[in-house]
Amino acid sequence: MRFFFKKCDDSMSILPKLTEMIKNMQMQIDPLINANIRETNNTNVDMDIISNEVQDRIIRSKNVIVYNVPEPVSADRNIRIQQDGDTVSTILNDDLKVNVYHEFSRAIRLDRRGDGLSP
Repeated sequence: MRFFFKKCDDSMSILPKLTEMIKNMQMQIDPLINANIRETNNTNVDMDIISNEVQDRIIRSKNVIVYNVPEPVSADRNIRIQQDGDTVSTILNDDLKVNVYHEFSRAIRLDRRGDGLSP
């Protein structure tokens, strides 16, 4: 029994040092774990941004820009929108012979009203 207690006493003297080493290791590991969690969260956000950008590009891939289209002179916004749509349909169907069978969603001017010719 004496041998067992002797070894136990020796081990007990090392225990505080081991405890201190474990605490130091934990202090070194915690920042690494937190950094990994932040990086994972950033990756998820980045993937959301990329996904949204890809979806937006798919939608915009069907856009057509027509330059030097005379601006309608009507004061009524709805009439101007209708005239722009009619003009674009005429350009696509009659002038370019694209034969657009589907209604396009809308015609949008890319500059401010009153600038004359605009896309």
